Amino acid sequence: MRRIIASSVGLLLTFGGLSTITAPAHAAPKYSSCVSLNKKYPTGVAASAAAAAKLSTKFAKPKVDKAVYGSNKGLDKDLSLIHI
Repeated sequence: MRRIIASSVGLLLTFGGLSTITAPAHAAPKYSSCVSLNKKYPTGVAASAAAAAKLSTKFAKPKVDKAVYGSNKGLDKDLSLIHI
């Protein structure tokens, strides 16, 4: 009887815990070009505050959003400048 209860509790915890895993509230949008990204973020997007600070000496301060930057990393023409 104890084995059945222990097994049931173990299964409940295993599968019950899996059901509480959820997807992120919103996925970062992927833009097809720099033009489309700049419509939403006119000053650009940086992965971190340190990268934004480094860029803001030459350009306007970009929005810091790691998820958006990660989704659109291929559009970054100045990647070598902001590698932090």
